[in-house]
Amino acid sequence: MLQDIVLELGITTSTLYRWSESSPLFAAAFARARDTGIDVLVDSLVGLAETEQDVYRARLKSDNIKWLAERRARRRYGQQIDLNITERVDLGGTLIEARKRSALPACDLAALADAQAPEYAPYTLINATDTQSPADDEPINPFD
Repeated sequence: MLQDIVLELGITTSTLYRWSESSPLFAAAFARARDTGIDVLVDSLVGLAETEQDVYRARLKSDNIKWLAERRARRRYGQQIDLNITERVDLGGTLIEARKRSALPACDLAALADAQAPEYAPYTLINATDTQSPADDEPINPFD
């Protein structure tokens, strides 16, 4: 893998990535080499079952290769998900019922008046000293 290559060249991975950032030609060649490496790994899956004696070890290796191929080359080796909707849903009846409900008032005002506390009884002050009120016979609303 990449670690083997940098050890063979005698450089570090940070040097390899720095070269890739500084040179577009090197970056393109590096990307092609990585794609080719993934293809080689995927091709090795066929012979892996024949060469590996331990079934569990072969499964582990093949799962790792498949995971890596999915991550590095998603378009070629990633799982394909079909997002096409083939079922037809009729919402006509539901929409008609919703429109009927929305045409009704939010609450029944007549029922609301019956449910509230008894009607306000005129409140009169005993020994009232207010002489500025316009009329003495009007009830006083303490909530004004």
